[in-house]
Amino acid sequence: MRRIVIVAIAVAVVAGATWGGITWWHAHQAAERAAADAAAGAEALRDARLDVLTMNTMDYRHVDACWQAWLGASTGTLHGQLTQSAAVLTQQFQQQKLITSGTITKAEVAQADSVAGTATILGTEDLHVTNNGTQAINHEGFRADLQRTPAGWRLTAFTTDPMSG
Repeated sequence: MRRIVIVAIAVAVVAGATWGGITWWHAHQAAERAAADAAAGAEALRDARLDVLTMNTMDYRHVDACWQAWLGASTGTLHGQLTQSAAVLTQQFQQQKLITSGTITKAEVAQADSVAGTATILGTEDLHVTNNGTQAINHEGFRADLQRTPAGWRLTAFTTDPMSG
């Protein structure tokens, strides 16, 4: 009987130690993943600021250089859309004598996944537009979806929405 009690205690101790070890390991993995995601988010935010400014820059007098910069700031779906629409948009920009530049007023990481290499940045911007000589400043919110590439984080989608005020 005494032997059964000793074996039962030993089993309970081993089970408790195993449970504690597994619990610690999972917590440690979660903490490492959170740190990696935060680091990926910081990198994505840095690159997104540059990529968004690039996408907000157009000068009909230098449309080819601007277009190449847009392609360099994009990847995936957005890159494909830009490539397909290059001729039509280039013609529109030149006809409208379009000149744009932007200023990011706020940007923050909404989501970052270091394993998948994806991130979403939300922010606001002021877009300075000259269209056929008429100047305006548009206040916009934006969403930038990014993918990590060998060249850094690049836009896979970029959308804006006008803001009042």
